Amino acid sequence: MNKVIRPILGFLSLLFFATGCDEFSAKTDYSRPSWLPGKIVEVVNSRSDCKLFAEAIKYSGWDSIIGRTGLFTLFCPNDEAVNAYLASKGKSKVTDLSRESWDAIIRYHLIQDGWSPEQLKHMTIVGSYRPEDITETDFLKNAIAFKRVTRYFNPVEDFYIYKDIYYANLFRMSTTPTNEVLKRAPGSYKYVPVFFKEYFDILGYSTSEYSYYFDRTFDDNSMYYAGAKVIEQPKPAENGFVYIVDKIVEPIPNLEQVLKGQNKTNTYFKSFLDLFYFLPRVQYNETATKLQSAYLEGKPYNLLFDVDFTSAYSSGIVGQSAIDIDNEQAAFAPKRGNFDYNMNYHPTMIAPTDAAFNELINKWVTSASGYEHYGSFTDVPDYVRQLISSAYVSRLPLYGKDIAAGFKNEAGDSVKLKPDDIILKTYCSNGFLIGINRPIVPRAFKSVLGPVILNPRFEVTALALNQSKLLDEVQRADRKYTLFALDNASVGMEGDSSMIIDITEYLSNGATLKRKTLSYYDRAYAPAKKTNWSTTKDPVIKNVMLNMISDQQIEDRANVEYLRTLGGNYIQVDNVNKTVQGTDASTYGFNGDSIIQNTFTEFRESVDKVVDNGQTFAVKALLNFKSNVPMWGVVKELGRSTSITNRFSGYLIKAGLADNSNLKFISSQEFFTVFVPSDAAIAKYEADNNTKLDTWPIDKLTSFLKYHFVRGPHIFTDGKQPSGQYETMRLDKNSTSQIALYSKLNIRTSPDKIEILDNAGSPYVSIVPNSTKSNIQTFNTITETISGQTTSYSYTTGVVHSIDQVLEYKE
Repeated sequence: MNKVIRPILGFLSLLFFATGCDEFSAKTDYSRPSWLPGKIVEVVNSRSDCKLFAEAIKYSGWDSIIGRTGLFTLFCPNDEAVNAYLASKGKSKVTDLSRESWDAIIRYHLIQDGWSPEQLKHMTIVGSYRPEDITETDFLKNAIAFKRVTRYFNPVEDFYIYKDIYYANLFRMSTTPTNEVLKRAPGSYKYVPVFFKEYFDILGYSTSEYSYYFDRTFDDNSMYYAGAKVIEQPKPAENGFVYIVDKIVEPIPNLEQVLKGQNKTNTYFKSFLDLFYFLPRVQYNETATKLQSAYLEGKPYNLLFDVDFTSAYSSGIVGQSAIDIDNEQAAFAPKRGNFDYNMNYHPTMIAPTDAAFNELINKWVTSASGYEHYGSFTDVPDYVRQLISSAYVSRLPLYGKDIAAGFKNEAGDSVKLKPDDIILKTYCSNGFLIGINRPIVPRAFKSVLGPVILNPRFEVTALALNQSKLLDEVQRADRKYTLFALDNASVGMEGDSSMIIDITEYLSNGATLKRKTLSYYDRAYAPAKKTNWSTTKDPVIKNVMLNMISDQQIEDRANVEYLRTLGGNYIQVDNVNKTVQGTDASTYGFNGDSIIQNTFTEFRESVDKVVDNGQTFAVKALLNFKSNVPMWGVVKELGRSTSITNRFSGYLIKAGLADNSNLKFISSQEFFTVFVPSDAAIAKYEADNNTKLDTWPIDKLTSFLKYHFVRGPHIFTDGKQPSGQYETMRLDKNSTSQIALYSKLNIRTSPDKIEILDNAGSPYVSIVPNSTKSNIQTFNTITETISGQTTSYSYTTGVVHSIDQVLEYKE
């Protein structure tokens, strides 16, 4: 059972009961006992070394709040700290600063509730835990909170916008002044970090990591309120605690504020900031608008809006951006009940300078690279923008040792920064920010995705990969892929109309912006009916696109070879005619019946220089795959003479291994290569051996038949599977009741040929490519319902070959 301690409800009640009821009832003097502390204001006023902050509290009017009500913890700067702060501002007296300035400072030095030192050191989202409790539950191990909510929130902020609306409450924002200003409503209260040795110990860091973002060394025996050191034990008050600190902590800016120059070095990251300023979602906040004093007083007032930078990508397909740069609520923090997970989460943004970001755009993203890319960054699709933003964000707080060792970004790429790359390190209220002077190139740009997602010629494929959430599938550097990309020039009513781009245009700031979605023409109708590939069909699109990607390479050794797709099927590649198809030929559109000769051409735009994990090929049409082709149906059909089914399937039924519907001794989830002897092969075997198979004992017939089934690999005639001994389904005589051993076939593979060898190593069965006799694929169909969406997809379970000899096991 977790023993979680809530923050104190007030020091007064604790001390009241400590006196004992009898003692209290005997008193006739009801004045305050000498040992009982007063409110927070009185504790501060009683300090000879905190006179200036006491003056600031009174000057700002906060004495009427923390001197009367509420439950707070105040981190109070001493006089030395206040004098140093005033001097840094060129001031000498407390009243030289405005009341508004002191209001902001005091708000940022107050956190909600009263927290003792032990409670602060052992904070979780629901309170404090005892040190021994951390071994009791994973929840406590993973819920160590180091931030607390202050009483400070950002004031109303101005954002410059272009007045024209793109669509769905999306505006284009600007890092430079425009004629239109949007007033952002105040957000949530800002959070402040409280650092202590136990926090670093729990996370496995040395306290020296504190210095990576804060310009001072860490005293292991102290606690730090952001950059301020707690210099003595706290003083209890009736309504909380007072901690004395050696520095004034100004409200810490968030990521958006630092990116636009609100940092110690006034370094700007405007080009990178424009990535997030491109079409954030804006929503009118009626509540905040009506809470303004001007509104309440009947005076002219401003309309206030909420701005959501996680929706900064216009298609609505990409999903959330990597981080909400202006929200005080930490990105990635899960939303569970009333628990404040923002106390735990603090992501890291790696921000490139304008020069570094423009280098990325010019060398990799736009046509300035010398390749057939988009003309300018304004034209780049939303999914490219998100891939870039994800490359510069980590979900985790990154300290010095993490940067030195290398880390994973939100896109899953490995990133290693050199010390000379880093020009800025700062703690922001909603994340760490590290400024760098070189670009981080998204891993996707170097993968087989690069020629597709950066080139408008393949935008149909890129949109489909994005809508089906497959952009992460083929980026891995440790694997090799083959990606078949639909060439836009081949789509439409004169070509493959299974997937076309619908464009809605919007005039924005003198430029035409486009919203792009996917549609198709259903040729089952006359004329063909245009339909949108809505998000309810995402699983269908995903299945289609998985079967356009293989994790194998075209080797070009066999005339015909087969590539396993990520969807579990095989693509047939004709290296002689340079055509490609699934198990069915490609057709002119959705539900089309006219066949397209689907030629393929390697797209070498940047393959030689950049792509490091495979090949990208341009094709004319989507690949089609059969469904509902069970293995039993193929086994019954191959090699038959004049009967309805071949003799081999009849013997399977006689042996009890099959019935009229299916093979009974194998699972539909298992994979097989099956060698089916033709009727002529069985007749020849019976004649040569003067026997009839239907007279054999069932156990002998069963062993004979199972020797034709190889469980496991799919062996095609392309030589991709290695030669070797392959287990059949025939139970070997050396099997026991505890261990099942299976007889093996000695199979030699080579380009365009499979050979089955006898005991002497000589071939006695030879199989070559034949569209009706070899490499016949069988399928299993599965129906799934995910998030209320039902879809069916098929995957290859077997490959079947007709052979002109029976396979007989010989000792």
